[in-house]
Order: sequence, then C-alpha cells, then structure tokens
Amino acid sequence: MPKYDASSAEVLLFSFKDGLLAKVAHDLKMRVDDFSIDVADDRSSVKATFQANRVSVLCAMKDGRDDYGTLSDGDKKKILGNISDDVLNSRRYPTV
Repeated sequence: MPKYDASSAEVLLFSFKDGLLAKVAHDLKMRVDDFSIDVADDRSSVKATFQANRVSVLCAMKDGRDDYGTLSDGDKKKILGNISDDVLNSRRYPTV
C-alpha cells in the first residue's frame, strides 16, 4: 500500500475570494505541513488524515499565479488564525 506524508508529498490548499469581501480579500495558496495518505494497492480507495493546526499560508494568488510580495508575515499569521479558529475549528477538530 503506497503511503505518503510531508517527507514524500505536498498537499496544497487554495482558497478563492467571493462575495461582498472579494474586493478586499485575497485568493490564497496554503500548505498542509502534517498529513498521512494511504492508497490501496488496487487504487480503489484513499485514506487521508490532515492535522488542522498544521496549515501554512504560503502566499496570495493573483491571476492564477503566486504573488509572494502581497502578504506580510503578520498578514499570514492573522489569516491563519482566522482559518484555524473560524473555518477549521482546529481546537475542536484537530484531525481532518
């Protein structure tokens, strides 16, 4: 059974702005830093677990491209706090 983790693979998350806040928000590229993925030998199933408190904001995206200059470290920290607390609720659900 093939197995993957952060030493052998990369899991990227992308979020896209929409709605009322679209003009002030950013599309984001994020990475899960702690995960496990098991693929059945016959590839009929995949089991994946992700640690919700181990997500990193890599950069903003602009027109489908990485935009590393847009977000400061403080911006990334604030965004990650919002994602962790308000979206993933990682204290209550540490594993996805």
